[in-house]
Amino acid sequence: MFKKTIAGLLIAAALGAAFNARPAPITIDFESTPPQYFFTNFIIQGMRFSPPCPVFIYTDTLGGNGTYLAVDRMNNCGRPPNPGYLGSSTKFADVWIDAESKPFSLLGIDSKIPFYSQMPFVIESSKGGVFNSTIAVGSFTLTGEQWTDIAWFTLHALNDGLGFHNKHGWDNLRVDIPEPAPPPPVATPAPPPPVATPTPPPPVATPAPPPPTNSAVAPVRGGGGGALPAWLLAVLGAFAVRGLRR
Repeated sequence: MFKKTIAGLLIAAALGAAFNARPAPITIDFESTPPQYFFTNFIIQGMRFSPPCPVFIYTDTLGGNGTYLAVDRMNNCGRPPNPGYLGSSTKFADVWIDAESKPFSLLGIDSKIPFYSQMPFVIESSKGGVFNSTIAVGSFTLTGEQWTDIAWFTLHALNDGLGFHNKHGWDNLRVDIPEPAPPPPVATPAPPPPVATPTPPPPVATPAPPPPTNSAVAPVRGGGGGALPAWLLAVLGAFAVRGLRR
């Protein structure tokens, strides 16, 4: 009983550790992605980006903002829209982001824009979270249930009406993607109890054989106490019979 209790506690502890295990949050800084345009969905470090209109990885050499994900805040796409767009918004300056259909938490993000544009942006989550930045540039932290274990979020750059490519974008996207817990171990059924072997019946007593039956003529004992042999008795008997006949 004591061993079973200890084994149960160890299994419970192992399962709890497995279900609570979370890898360290990751930061997507886009530095390892060469500058390029994306016209369809793309994946970077386990996060899927789905823009309705083209976005691009941009290196802001003049403004010193480094490399980041940028959108063009124009009044139209400028190019054919993304046929595989996963969001529902028709705003051209949106980016719909998820962790390839896995739940995740959005921890924070940095906003980067060129020096000639100072417009804020909006973040919305699948749990109804809405974050309106009051400043255009900065590092922003997101906490609370509306940003935890979400299915997706969107980034939207507000239009300042300038009508040209002003390359509003985001960097250092900080997310926490928990690893799926392994399935619980399959319980091994206890072996069936051993089948009792029936006790064999006691051995049957073998009856003692009857004493041998002596069919020979009883020996005649002489005076000396010795018994006459059978053949001699037969001869004597024959002579006795002859004598009676005479």
